[in-house]
Amino acid sequence: MTGLTVRNARVFADGRLFRGGVRVENGVITALETSDGSERTPGRAHEVIDAQGGWLLPGAIDLHVHFRDPGRPEKEDFGSGSAAAALGGVTTVLDMPNTDPAVLDAETLAGKREAIDGRSYVDYGLIAAADPSNADRIAELATAGAAAFKIFLYERRDAPPSGVLDDAVLLDLLRRIGRAGLRAHVHAENDSLVKAGRRAEAGAEDWPAHLRSRAPLVEEEAVSRAILFAREAGVPLHVCHLSTAAGLELVRGARRRGQAVTAEATPQHLLLDESGYPGKGADLVMVPPVRTGDDRAALYAGLARGDLDVVATDHAPHTASDKTGAPLAISTGLVGVQWSYPLMLSEVIAGRLPLDRVVDAMSALPAALLGLRGRKGVIRVGADADLALFLARPSVLRRDDLRSRGRSTPFDGAPVLCRLDSTVVGGRVQVRDGALVGRPTGRFVAPRLPLARIP
Repeated sequence: MTGLTVRNARVFADGRLFRGGVRVENGVITALETSDGSERTPGRAHEVIDAQGGWLLPGAIDLHVHFRDPGRPEKEDFGSGSAAAALGGVTTVLDMPNTDPAVLDAETLAGKREAIDGRSYVDYGLIAAADPSNADRIAELATAGAAAFKIFLYERRDAPPSGVLDDAVLLDLLRRIGRAGLRAHVHAENDSLVKAGRRAEAGAEDWPAHLRSRAPLVEEEAVSRAILFAREAGVPLHVCHLSTAAGLELVRGARRRGQAVTAEATPQHLLLDESGYPGKGADLVMVPPVRTGDDRAALYAGLARGDLDVVATDHAPHTASDKTGAPLAISTGLVGVQWSYPLMLSEVIAGRLPLDRVVDAMSALPAALLGLRGRKGVIRVGADADLALFLARPSVLRRDDLRSRGRSTPFDGAPVLCRLDSTVVGGRVQVRDGALVGRPTGRFVAPRLPLARIP
């Protein structure tokens, strides 16, 4: 592997920006330089990137993507999904288990690893499922390298894994996950309330019907139950794609009582609200739904003060036909992995969020949740050389620029205040001058146990 020097950057390290650069050897950061590094003469096998005064940040770690691989290549596969990630400054992704076959045992997890090997442009971890069928497989999945366990608290409409609708089964699964030393990630929506809401809005033709069908209580009850059961089971809990102010207050309350609970929100839930439904239509249909302006403001404030831990995308591509039809009949899910970092950094440049909070939420804290604090999500000597270089050049996000096979996004036409210039994954330059130039050399990443207690 060749060495790499990045010069003339504003480097984010140890919670601050400094002018200088970094040096990389064999995929690891070997030095931080507080000058432009021009006095050093690179060797013949050394690559140099002139950062042009841009921000050199830790690569983002997206804890929540659905790359549909194996099983649904017409929607996405690891080649297209990971290329989109690299083009957004995302250097590690955690893929969800609802592929075909679903990741319910160690054999399937190993098969998924084998299928992905040599096809990913970024590093990746694999989340396993926990459902009523595989309680006896939890320990073996942890041993096989699962990054965490995903539990759906509502009945899914398409394919395994099943929703966990029986409270006794839920408690048993959480206890087993806790004994295995991993974290439980929950999609927190109350199944019976979801079904009742969908019945009440059946046949509706207006896009806000999607929001009406999933009232805030749908999430609030499920988050409350997940926190209570996780406390009883003694397992760290991570709430996926939080969407309500009430849900955030439940997370804050659990933490005040000393419980290990973390939460994520998507850029959609942080930056958009229900006012977008009429104009954006199917491009805003995801679950849980984008909600009121008050909910959005509460999540945004929670991110700013550190009560909301992670920004993740729930990147969930679908075909055009999947997203065509009545509001409650189409597939739910949007693409996001390519644009999440520039969207959130634009909030920093606009003065609405501090840079350290965005980097913590997109890089450092996700790494810690994986048990990889200090190895990933930071720029420091000895860490993996996972880097994203952004230039402060305003641009407009265009659907046609997406590398993902999915095209459904509410951010088509959105102005941003920066653009990605380069992405480095494990010391390899995957994106340069905004173009994909590398090869699919991403590596499988397993969590380092025991996991740190967060918060």
